[in-house]
Amino acid sequence: TGPRLQRTAVTRVALAVGVVALFALSFWNMSLRNQVAVRDRQVDGFQAAANLLGEPGTRMVPLTAQGNHSGRGTVYASAARDQGVLVVQDLSGPVPGRVYQLWAVPADATPQQARPGRTWISSNRAAVVRFEGLQLDDATGFMVTTEPRGGSSTPTLPPVLSGRAAAPPPSG
Repeated sequence: TGPRLQRTAVTRVALAVGVVALFALSFWNMSLRNQVAVRDRQVDGFQAAANLLGEPGTRMVPLTAQGNHSGRGTVYASAARDQGVLVVQDLSGPVPGRVYQLWAVPADATPQQARPGRTWISSNRAAVVRFEGLQLDDATGFMVTTEPRGGSSTPTLPPVLSGRAAAPPPSG
């Protein structure tokens, strides 16, 4: 019975190691799939920005950090298509329970009157946020604030990032 008991113990240990390895590989696979999905969304966003840049009338609005915040961003916006893409870099994640939210600020409006856009959570890497339906015009400014999860209908000020479109070139 000694060798039989030893074979049974070795078989059980091997089975346990195999099950643990299977679970580890499964979690690793899920992690890789998530990383690929994030990269795919970024590539799609960059492609959308490139498509907008190829269209006449697309504006590039740089966003700079406000107060003691870090990070920077650029909005590529088309008033004719009423859509755009925000590319954000070096913006650390918001505090737990909060998200970042993009806002469109009409030329004649105060920041409190900004129109709410998309929300996202940044993690110190480039974030690409596509948006539409913000009633853009050539003088629309943009800002980013931190908001409760799910976003807000009015911005929590002061902004983290903000910028205003340059004056449109003279027609002629």
